Amino acid sequence: MKDYMPAINNFWVLDNAIYVKTYDITETKEKYIIMDLKGNILKDVFLPKAPMELLTFANKAFYYLEDSEAEECWALSSVDINKAGSSGKN
Repeated sequence: MKDYMPAINNFWVLDNAIYVKTYDITETKEKYIIMDLKGNILKDVFLPKAPMELLTFANKAFYYLEDSEAEECWALSSVDINKAGSSGKN
């Protein structure tokens, strides 16, 4: 299967879509494949790295918590998946 699709780290089924987290990573980003419920690939994107317990998807956006060490708090961040790029470049 590796010839057709990268190894799967985790996945979510939300908002009538399947969000697949792969092991394709860069220093700051991870690759996700977004599919419809029939398994057709809609998009693949590189999104910021975040622990699985601190991320979710909703309304075609990626939400995650970032540790703000300078302020000793968490910051909620989001990325519009429609505007996210398919390149792993920082």
